[in-house]
Formats: sequence, C-alpha cells, structure tokens
Amino acid sequence: MSGTGRRVVLVFDGPVTRTPDGAVSTLGLSLRFVEQLFETFERVAIICRLQRLPAPQPGSIVLPAAAELIVVPTYGSLLGFARIAPNIRRIVREHLEVDDAIILRLASHLSLWIGRMLRAGRRRYGVHVLNDPSELFTPGAIEHPLRPLLRWWFVRETRRACAAAEAALYVTERTLQARYPCDRAMFGASDVALPLAKPPGRQPRQRGLDEAIRIVTVGSLEQPYKGVDDLLRALSSMRRTSGLDLRLTVLGDGRQRARLEAFARSLALADVVAFRGQVSTAEVHRALEDADVFVLASRTEGLPRALVEAMYFGVPCIATCVGGTPELLAARYLVPPNAPEILAERLLSLLRSPGALEETSRANLETVRRFESPRLEGTVTRFLQHLARQAAVPCVD
Repeated sequence: MSGTGRRVVLVFDGPVTRTPDGAVSTLGLSLRFVEQLFETFERVAIICRLQRLPAPQPGSIVLPAAAELIVVPTYGSLLGFARIAPNIRRIVREHLEVDDAIILRLASHLSLWIGRMLRAGRRRYGVHVLNDPSELFTPGAIEHPLRPLLRWWFVRETRRACAAAEAALYVTERTLQARYPCDRAMFGASDVALPLAKPPGRQPRQRGLDEAIRIVTVGSLEQPYKGVDDLLRALSSMRRTSGLDLRLTVLGDGRQRARLEAFARSLALADVVAFRGQVSTAEVHRALEDADVFVLASRTEGLPRALVEAMYFGVPCIATCVGGTPELLAARYLVPPNAPEILAERLLSLLRSPGALEETSRANLETVRRFESPRLEGTVTRFLQHLARQAAVPCVD
C-alpha cells in the first residue's frame, strides 16, 4: 500500500484492542476503508482508546501493522471525560503535524470535542458522518439521566462540525446530508463493502409457511437503540394471534443482553429466541442465508450495514423508518420506531403473502446493486483525495 499524500489522522471512538501477539484489531472500521486511507496517504494514524484483550473480538478486523496509534486515556462517563480532557488536549496537540489531513468520525464525543479544538486552532479537517444524534438520543434509544441535554449538545456540535469541515463523507445518499450539511464538499457512500461475487443464497426467496419461520436481527446490544425489546413484543403478539411457528435469532452482544434474555423469558419466548452473542462476519452471513425474514426495529440508524447485507442475500426485510432506511426499503416495508403492534401487523402481512415475500426479495437484490464495492470505493477515494489536497495548503496553528 502506498499513498500520495503525507499523513491522515482518523479520530475513532470505537473499540480498538491489542492482543498479546501485538496485533491491533477493531469492530468499528471497514478493512477496505483503512486500505483506502493507505492508498491515498503515505501514513495513517488513528486517535483512539486502546483495550488489551487475550484474543480479537469475533467479527473484528486486524489493522495493518503500519497504522500508527495515538492512544488517549479511557473514560467511562461524561465526568470521566471531563477529568481527562486536558490530557487528551495535550496528546492531540503533541501528535498532530502541521500538514496532517484529519478525519472526525461523527457523532462521537471524542470526535466532536477534538473538532472544537481544531476549529479554535483554525485547523482544516474532514468528517465521516455515520449516525444522527437527534435519533440516537431520543427516548428509549439510550439510557442516560442527561439524555435531553446530550441530544441538544450532540446535534448542535455535529451541525457545527459538518458546516465547518473541508469535506464531509456521509453513509447515506441524502438523509444525513440534509440534516447536517457541509458548506464545502459533500460525498455520499455507505461504509458497507459488498463483494461482486454472488453468494450461493443470493436469489429471490420462494417458500411457504408450512415450517418454522426464521427471523433474524443483527446489532449491538450495548444500548436499547436497536429496539430488540420491541421486536420481542411483536414476536410475542404474533405467536399468540397467528398460530405460526416463529423463531428469532439475535446476533450481537452488549450490556443489554441479560436484560433482553430475561424479558424474552417473561414473554414465554425462551424456547423460540436464540441470543447468539457477537459472532464472526461469516456466521452472520450464514444466518442471513438461512433467514426467511430480517427485521431491524432500531430507534436510530445511520445507514444500517446489517440491513444492506440482509438485502444482498435476498432476504425480505422489515425495518423502522429511521436514519437512511427509507433510502433502502419501500414505505410498505417500513414501520415507525417504538411501535411493536404495527411491527407485528406489518410483519404478519408480509409473511402471509408469498408473492410479497418474493417481490421484496427481488427488490432488495436490485437495490443493493448500488452498494457494490467499486462504486462506493470511487466516492471514498474522491473524498480522501480532496482532503489530501486541502492538507497540502499550510494551516494556522
């Protein structure tokens, strides 16, 4: 890998781990995106928090050994961040070079705070916008006593960070661009990288309801924003009223898992709901190949990777109308968030119509063609090249 610019610094607030063999891995970045950073720049540095684990987490990617890590202290709360903020400021100032290209991944506390530093120092930067904080901090999406205040602050700071950026890369085609516009250059490309080769299961689904119906959902269980509790409520209602043999597989892990498992037991769903935890990408794909329908009951999203991957495998999908999901699914396959009754009704209607199942399967296969890797990679490259050119212009410290 060889780049044409000097160095790019990515501010990344996701999980980064180092194992005893020295390998560094993460769940939060696409390997192809990291490779494109190296293709555009001579050096790649990542500002991050580092955790030491005995083995990589399932589904994580190993970062290239050439990636430089600028490690900042770990914090577990807003109060903890306030205590270590001076140290973060010092570390960032010590490690940033004059002609670095800088990318803030939004909307995270670390990126937004560093963005304020950069604007105060009149430093150029770009942003990679992955979610909408106005949805992320809605009631029920996240548990925090200061949720309304956090929502106000994150929305304001995200708008300011985007408006002042030299360029913005969004995971949506139009949704996040409209809510958090950049005054200069805007690019839209999902962070989902789909291969060109067709997997064996990538064909329209055709089946009846004479056997167990396999429902799959995928997402982090760290906070309530994936809406798995609403999906469990919908499943309970459907099993009571439809007589269908419905089975649910939940892929993902986090602090909410134990609570959700207890909730499933309280709804008498323990025998039909399988919480599989964090699994590898290959295992996710196998589950999608076997699924009859994919459901995403999220309360907030950017452009959901799991939904795009399910569509790529031809799985009929139902999702909540949040973030960029209306860019993916027709209105008849969208439901409001926090509405398990409507979710149950819409899902039953789809399952009882073999024609609709095949129709949405075909539509999904056609829609995801625009997410094939070469098209997305070209947009990401243009964004990175734009930042490389801007970084070559001297800035004021």
